[in-house]
This record gives sequence, structure tokens and C-alpha cells, in this order.
Amino acid sequence: MGSRRAYMAMVTAIIILNIFDVGNTLHILNYGGSEVNPIMDHFLSMGVAHFILAKFALVCGGLIIIYRHAPHFLKWGVLLYSGIVVYQFWILFFAGG
Repeated sequence: MGSRRAYMAMVTAIIILNIFDVGNTLHILNYGGSEVNPIMDHFLSMGVAHFILAKFALVCGGLIIIYRHAPHFLKWGVLLYSGIVVYQFWILFFAGG
């Protein structure tokens, strides 16, 4: 079992990665990309503000549930989200962005 401080660091890391994800996604969309997540694409069709609000609400809501019930899974969230953000940076810097 990990310490509360370590879990909070992972929560903070996921929130920071979420901020990068939103920014990178909007840049990729600006360059002609598309949102591949159908749920987020729905919110994006409603406008950028809805997209951003939904993104933060879903991520923060998920973090609350995971932190309270299965905090040991937070490390997998950091790993997965890091991979997504690195892939987005790759798209932006090497694939024409």
C-alpha cells in the first residue's frame, strides 16, 4: 500500500497530463486532425468550452473514484496518460504539426 503523499502526487501528475492532453488535442485539431474518442468528439461538436469542461469533469470525477476506492491503480493512469501525451507531442512535432 502506498502513501497518501505518493497517491496525491500521481493525482497531480494526471491532472497536469490532462492539461497537456487538452492543449495538444486542440492544436492537433487546428492542424486538421480529428478527435478519435467518440465521447469527447460529441462534446467537441458542442463547442470548445464544452469539450474542455467535459474533459476536466470526466478526468477529475474518475480520479476521485479511483483515489477513494483503488488508489493503487493511479500509477497505471499516470503511465497510460503519459503515453497518450507523448504520442500527441510526436504527432505535433514529427508528423506535420
